[in-house]
Amino acid sequence: RDVFGKSESSLEAAKAQVVHLEAQVESMRSDSLELASVKEQVREKDTQIRAMAAEAEKVQREMREAYTKDLSAQEEASRGEKRELLDGLLGVESGLDEMREELELRMLTQKDLVKKLSRQEELNRELIRGTNAAEEEREKANLELSAASVKVITLQDEVKTLAGRNAALE
Repeated sequence: RDVFGKSESSLEAAKAQVVHLEAQVESMRSDSLELASVKEQVREKDTQIRAMAAEAEKVQREMREAYTKDLSAQEEASRGEKRELLDGLLGVESGLDEMREELELRMLTQKDLVKKLSRQEELNRELIRGTNAAEEEREKANLELSAASVKVITLQDEVKTLAGRNAALE
């Protein structure tokens, strides 16, 4: 009876642990899908920023070419006009620098998300290993319970046999 009670409580504990671990696995799967979605959004933003940076560099190159041609054609233009063009070019370069900084920040964010996703995947693998171990424990408890049940039935048969002998002796 003592073995049977221990096996039964062990089985119940293993079942509760399996249910708890399955809930954690489902939660981590959901988190993993959400991280994958965020990662895809970051990739899309990264692509957009790269396209904007390429366009800005193209505009800057065209402006430099136009500026150079303009300077050649207008050597007699006033210094004020030349200064305005130079300020415009500096403004474009400043804008490009801001775009580069934003792109670098996005890339750092993307790397951070990739690290988090990798960690999430490792946690998922650990949880699966834990679930498998709990399943093995449950199976072991089931085997112990079956063995205890067989012992109980054997003992009951022996008690019946002894009772029959006792009755026959009386």
